[in-house]
Amino acid sequence: MSNNPTASGEDPQQSDPDKPEPETNVTTTRDDQPPYRNPDRLRAVYEREETIAGTATHFDVSYRTARTWLIRHDIFDPDSDGIPAPYRRLQALEPDDVGLPPLGER
Repeated sequence: MSNNPTASGEDPQQSDPDKPEPETNVTTTRDDQPPYRNPDRLRAVYEREETIAGTATHFDVSYRTARTWLIRHDIFDPDSDGIPAPYRRLQALEPDDVGLPPLGER
């Protein structure tokens, strides 16, 4: 088949202005850019899901892909986010909080 206009003079490959735009889904957009690469959409989903795994599931991508884009868009900081709560509490403790002498004393 050729790309020549039809007998009516219309190009069959041009979009019809009365035809609705194609629906987007979770994995593609009209721009053919995955929605998880959009920082605003990624942030909204991550804040709602509260986990990388939940975000990955929402976008139907791997955990690693979701984590990569969360880091790239400065939404997730692997140095401070995702650290378990007990670890954070232990970091904040002073030696005398647990019955030890202050640092530098024996």
